[in-house]
Amino acid sequence: AEHRAAAREIAADSMVLLKNEHAVLPLATEKRVALVGPLAKTQDVLGAWSWLGDTQDAVSVEDGMFAQFDTVDVAGAASTEHITEAEIAEMVRVAQNADVIVLALGEASSRSGEANSIATIRLPEAQYDMIDALHKIGKPVVTVLFNGRPLDLHGLLEKSDALLEAWFPGTEAGNAVADILSGKVNPNGKLPMSFPYTTGQIPVYYNHLSTGRPADAADAQEHYVSHYLDIPNQPLFDFGFGLSYTTFDYRDLTLSSDTISINQPLNIAVTVKNTGNIAGKETVMLYIQDLVGKVSRPRKELKRFEKIMLAPNESQTVTFQITEEDLRYYKPNLDFSSDPGDFKITIGTHLEAKFCLV
Repeated sequence: AEHRAAAREIAADSMVLLKNEHAVLPLATEKRVALVGPLAKTQDVLGAWSWLGDTQDAVSVEDGMFAQFDTVDVAGAASTEHITEAEIAEMVRVAQNADVIVLALGEASSRSGEANSIATIRLPEAQYDMIDALHKIGKPVVTVLFNGRPLDLHGLLEKSDALLEAWFPGTEAGNAVADILSGKVNPNGKLPMSFPYTTGQIPVYYNHLSTGRPADAADAQEHYVSHYLDIPNQPLFDFGFGLSYTTFDYRDLTLSSDTISINQPLNIAVTVKNTGNIAGKETVMLYIQDLVGKVSRPRKELKRFEKIMLAPNESQTVTFQITEEDLRYYKPNLDFSSDPGDFKITIGTHLEAKFCLV
C-alpha cells in the first residue's frame, strides 16, 4: 500500500497541464462525465521501459474515474491504430448525454521506446476522425494524452478545452489522472523536453546555440535571417512549460554581488507568491547564458531548480548559489574552464521571468 501511494503521488506530479481554456479544470465530481477514447479502459499505461511491470496491476483511467466521480459513462476502442465507425458512433452517443467529455487517447506503449522511431510524430491517424466527431458535439473536451515521446499536437490541441500530458504514468495511472481532473491534486509538472510545432521543426531544444542572424534582432531584415517562412521559430510548447490551477508571482530578484570569481560565489534570491485561491507547487528555474564565450554558447542553460509548495497568499524566498565552476565548459582543446565577461541570468517560470546581467 505504501509503494502504491508513492506511485500515485509521483504519477500525478509528473503530469503536465498544457492547456486549460476558460478554467474548465478542475471538474466538479458531480458532473456527468463521458469517458471515451482508446485509452479509456486499457491497462496499457506502464510504458515501453517498465521492465518488470505487470499491466494486470495497473489502474485504468476508467477505474480511477469511477472511484472519484458520481456519474461516468464509458465508450472505448479496441485499438489506438484502428478505430471503427461503430466505436466512434458509440463515443458520440455517450458524449451527447454528458456535461463534459474526457478523451483518453495517445499511443500504445509498444509504439515508443527503443527501435520505434516514426517519421511524422503525430497521433495514429485513426484517432483524428474520432477527435473531429467528438469536437462537433459542442461539449467541453478534456483530453488526457498518453505517449512516450513529444508529439505534434495540431489537430488535437485546438479541439481540446483542456489538455493533460500524462505520459505513461505507471501502476497508479488512472487514480493519478482522476486526482488531477477532480482537483484533488493541483498539476505541477513541467515539460522535460520541447514539443515541436511540427515534425519539420525537429531538432528543437531549449539550449540551442545563438545564430549570427537572429530573427528577433532590433535591426533584423525581412529576409536572410534565421527563421521559417511558414511556422514560428519557437516550439509549440517549450522546455519547462506547465500550467497550474493557481497562479504565482515573482518579485524582488536580488544578487549578492555584481561579479563572480573562483573564490566568490554568487547568491541569487527571488520571492515567489501564490496569488491564487488554492495551494500549489511551483518549480523555480534558474537559467544562465554566457554572452561572451570563446566559442558559441547556448541561448540558455538550466543551472538550478527548486520545487516549493505554497498555500494561497503565501510567499517564500528561494535562494540559489552559483559558483565559477557552474560557468565552465569544455573548449575544443578539452580545457574545462570559464570565460571572463557578461552572463545573463533568467529566473522564474517558463511564462514569467526576471533578467539581470552579472
